[in-house]
Amino acid sequence: NMILQSSTETESGRAVVVVYVCTDVSGTKLLDSAGRDVGQNRALVLPLEVGFASGPVSHKLLVVERSSSWGGTDFCS
Repeated sequence: NMILQSSTETESGRAVVVVYVCTDVSGTKLLDSAGRDVGQNRALVLPLEVGFASGPVSHKLLVVERSSSWGGTDFCS
């Protein structure tokens, strides 16, 4: 699931795109230092905000610049 949040162009002509994405982590385990599974009560789908920008060499290629957990309303439910 992906939702476009914004898309802009900088003065230098670089594209900047921000999207909301849902990341499914149900196939992963969260282990403590002793190897015990401690992720039984965690969310299995995580909302993220991801920012992309076109590269300095090619304006046709978008590169991830940032990714962070979304703290607002969960749009993945």
